[in-house]
Amino acid sequence: MVRLSRGRLALGLLTLLLVAAAIATLVWSANSLATTLLKPSDAAAAKRGATVRVAGAVVESSRVGGVMRLKLADPDAPSSAVLDAVYSGPQRLSFGPGLEVVATGVMVAGGVLEVSEFVTKAPASR
Repeated sequence: MVRLSRGRLALGLLTLLLVAAAIATLVWSANSLATTLLKPSDAAAAKRGATVRVAGAVVESSRVGGVMRLKLADPDAPSSAVLDAVYSGPQRLSFGPGLEVVATGVMVAGGVLEVSEFVTKAPASR
Protein backbone atom coordinates (compact mmCIF):
# COMPACT_ATOMS: atom_id res chain seq x y z
CA MET A 1 0.00 0.00 0.00
CA VAL A 2 1.35 3.42 -0.98
CA ARG A 3 1.37 6.06 1.74
CA LEU A 4 1.25 9.71 0.84
CA SER A 5 2.66 12.34 3.08
CA ARG A 6 0.22 14.85 4.52
CA GLY A 7 1.75 17.58 2.38
CA ARG A 8 1.22 15.69 -0.87
CA LEU A 9 -2.32 14.74 0.16
CA ALA A 10 -3.14 18.38 0.97
CA LEU A 11 -1.64 19.51 -2.34
CA GLY A 12 -3.70 16.92 -4.23
CA LEU A 13 -6.91 17.99 -2.49
CA LEU A 14 -6.16 21.68 -3.14
CA THR A 15 -5.57 20.94 -6.83
CA LEU A 16 -8.85 19.02 -7.03
CA LEU A 17 -10.75 21.89 -5.39
CA LEU A 18 -9.21 24.45 -7.78
CA VAL A 19 -10.16 22.37 -10.81
CA ALA A 20 -13.73 21.97 -9.50
CA ALA A 21 -13.97 25.74 -8.89
CA ALA A 22 -12.71 26.47 -12.42
CA ILE A 23 -15.30 24.12 -13.94
CA ALA A 24 -18.10 25.66 -11.85
CA THR A 25 -17.02 29.15 -12.99
CA LEU A 26 -17.07 28.09 -16.64
CA VAL A 27 -20.55 26.57 -16.32
CA TRP A 28 -21.88 29.68 -14.55
CA SER A 29 -20.34 31.97 -17.19
CA ALA A 30 -21.84 29.96 -20.03
CA ASN A 31 -25.27 30.18 -18.40
CA SER A 32 -24.94 33.95 -17.92
CA LEU A 33 -24.00 34.44 -21.57
CA ALA A 34 -26.93 32.32 -22.69
CA THR A 35 -29.37 34.66 -20.98
CA THR A 36 -28.47 38.09 -22.32
CA LEU A 37 -31.02 40.88 -21.89
CA LEU A 38 -33.42 41.12 -24.84
CA LYS A 39 -36.17 43.51 -25.91
CA PRO A 40 -39.64 41.96 -26.22
CA SER A 41 -39.57 42.40 -30.00
CA ASP A 42 -36.33 40.36 -30.16
CA ALA A 43 -37.42 37.70 -27.65
CA ALA A 44 -40.45 36.77 -29.73
CA ALA A 45 -38.06 35.19 -32.26
CA ALA A 46 -36.27 33.05 -29.63
CA LYS A 47 -36.45 29.29 -30.06
CA ARG A 48 -38.95 27.25 -28.07
CA GLY A 49 -37.26 26.01 -24.88
CA ALA A 50 -34.71 28.85 -24.82
CA THR A 51 -34.13 30.63 -21.52
CA VAL A 52 -34.31 34.40 -21.99
CA ARG A 53 -34.19 37.60 -19.97
CA VAL A 54 -36.46 40.32 -21.33
CA ALA A 55 -36.58 44.01 -20.39
CA GLY A 56 -39.93 45.50 -21.30
CA ALA A 57 -42.78 47.79 -20.39
CA VAL A 58 -46.09 46.27 -19.32
CA VAL A 59 -48.81 47.38 -21.73
CA GLU A 60 -51.55 45.06 -20.44
CA SER A 61 -51.98 42.66 -17.52
CA SER A 62 -54.68 40.42 -16.09
CA ARG A 63 -55.01 37.65 -13.51
CA VAL A 64 -57.08 34.55 -14.07
CA GLY A 65 -57.10 31.63 -11.65
CA GLY A 66 -53.73 32.45 -10.09
CA VAL A 67 -52.03 33.00 -13.44
CA MET A 68 -50.90 36.46 -14.43
CA ARG A 69 -50.95 37.22 -18.16
CA LEU A 70 -48.90 40.16 -19.42
CA LYS A 71 -48.12 41.86 -22.68
CA LEU A 72 -44.63 43.39 -22.77
CA ALA A 73 -43.40 45.96 -25.29
CA ASP A 74 -40.06 47.61 -25.92
CA PRO A 75 -39.68 50.35 -23.27
CA ASP A 76 -38.75 52.98 -25.88
CA ALA A 77 -41.44 51.93 -28.36
CA PRO A 78 -44.65 50.89 -26.55
CA SER A 79 -46.49 50.55 -29.86
CA SER A 80 -43.98 47.93 -31.06
CA ALA A 81 -44.83 44.25 -31.34
CA VAL A 82 -45.68 42.82 -27.93
CA LEU A 83 -44.50 39.66 -26.22
CA ASP A 84 -47.08 37.58 -24.39
CA ALA A 85 -45.91 36.37 -20.99
CA VAL A 86 -47.47 34.18 -18.30
CA TYR A 87 -46.49 33.94 -14.63
CA SER A 88 -47.89 31.54 -12.04
CA GLY A 89 -45.47 32.11 -9.16
CA PRO A 90 -46.05 34.12 -5.98
CA GLN A 91 -47.98 37.27 -6.88
CA ARG A 92 -47.14 39.93 -4.34
CA LEU A 93 -47.18 42.80 -6.79
CA SER A 94 -49.48 44.29 -9.37
CA PHE A 95 -48.02 44.74 -12.81
CA GLY A 96 -49.95 47.63 -14.29
CA PRO A 97 -49.42 49.37 -17.62
CA GLY A 98 -46.27 51.46 -17.80
CA LEU A 99 -44.28 49.45 -15.26
CA GLU A 100 -40.88 48.38 -16.58
CA VAL A 101 -39.78 44.85 -15.71
CA VAL A 102 -37.03 42.36 -16.39
CA ALA A 103 -38.59 38.93 -16.81
CA THR A 104 -36.59 35.71 -16.86
CA GLY A 105 -38.15 32.56 -18.22
CA VAL A 106 -38.47 29.96 -20.95
CA MET A 107 -40.03 30.46 -24.36
CA VAL A 108 -42.92 28.03 -24.88
CA ALA A 109 -45.34 27.27 -27.72
CA GLY A 110 -46.81 30.23 -29.56
CA GLY A 111 -43.90 32.54 -28.75
CA VAL A 112 -45.07 32.97 -25.15
CA LEU A 113 -42.59 33.63 -22.33
CA GLU A 114 -43.25 31.43 -19.29
CA VAL A 115 -41.80 33.65 -16.56
CA SER A 116 -40.00 32.18 -13.56
CA GLU A 117 -38.73 35.47 -12.08
CA PHE A 118 -39.61 39.17 -12.27
CA VAL A 119 -37.56 42.19 -11.30
CA THR A 120 -39.26 45.57 -11.44
CA LYS A 121 -37.28 48.56 -12.62
CA ALA A 122 -37.57 51.99 -11.07
CA PRO A 123 -39.25 54.41 -13.46
CA ALA A 124 -36.81 56.62 -15.28
CA SER A 125 -37.25 60.36 -14.83
CA ARG A 126 -37.91 61.98 -18.18
